[in-house]
Parts: sequence; C-alpha cells; structure tokens
Amino acid sequence: MRLDELVVEDFKKLKGRHVVRPAALGITVVSGDNEEGKSTLLDALKAAFFMKH
Repeated sequence: MRLDELVVEDFKKLKGRHVVRPAALGITVVSGDNEEGKSTLLDALKAAFFMKH
C-alpha cells in the first residue's frame, strides 16, 4: 500500500491541520524529539483504517 498524503486535524495533541507527504517513493521514516507527536501520528493512521466512523 502506498499513502500519498496523510492529513490530521485536531487529533489528540496535534492541534490544527497537519499534512504529511513522503519526500520520495520508498520507505518513510517519522522521527523527532520526545513529545513531538510521532506516536499520535501513528494513532491517527490506525484510527483512519480501523475505527468506526
């Protein structure tokens, strides 16, 4: 599966609208300091695919 864009808006600690796009095709690495929202970003992805809406 390939995701071209992930848009997260007001989800948990991520306030406002956040758009994530891969830099290139292949593997995308999400990195950052503690409490920057990396796990929240993955939680948003899981919610989009697996939670009832």
